[in-house]
Amino acid sequence: MEIVEKFKKIHNKKVTVYYKKPRLGDVASAYSNITKLKKFVSWRPKYNNLELMIKSAIKWEKKLKDKKG
Repeated sequence: MEIVEKFKKIHNKKVTVYYKKPRLGDVASAYSNITKLKKFVSWRPKYNNLELMIKSAIKWEKKLKDKKG
């Protein structure tokens, strides 16, 4: 919900959220720690801020939409 709330604030759009029962095979929760990954991969995230990540994603989606016409 943190992401949804941040998106609504940034994009100034109403977002409808539907709560439904989990589907068979859905993961109950997921966590990420990239400490071990850093040892093997030279990639690093460009942003370490949720607001910047969402703005970047919106910009990327707009570029895709513009290319499709």
